[in-house]
Amino acid sequence: MGRLMPLPHDNTKYNRITIEMQINQVMQWMVEGMTRRQIIPEAEKVWGCKSRKVDDLIAAARKKFVEQAENLDRKEIVAEAIERYHHLYQAGLGQRQLAVSIAAQQALMKMIGADGPPK
Repeated sequence: MGRLMPLPHDNTKYNRITIEMQINQVMQWMVEGMTRRQIIPEAEKVWGCKSRKVDDLIAAARKKFVEQAENLDRKEIVAEAIERYHHLYQAGLGQRQLAVSIAAQQALMKMIGADGPPK
């Protein structure tokens, strides 16, 4: 049986790491579509948190989402989206699902602003 690791003497660092892990988990739950009402009992079960603490974690998760979004490069996002649409277009053709290919092409054209008459 493995030995339990003692808590570090520097509880501040331990607490920061623990809180960061909790925020990341709350972010994951939010991405999966869980609501506050669903997150609270889950956090209480996993960490023994009360609803006020969970509200703080949710607020921190939202703040972290904003920070991550601010660091994104628009060109990178557009390039990734173009590749996804290209993949969907090809997959639609390969499976003879022409409606999928057409929808992917139309979405791509709309995203890049080429869906209407030239201006």
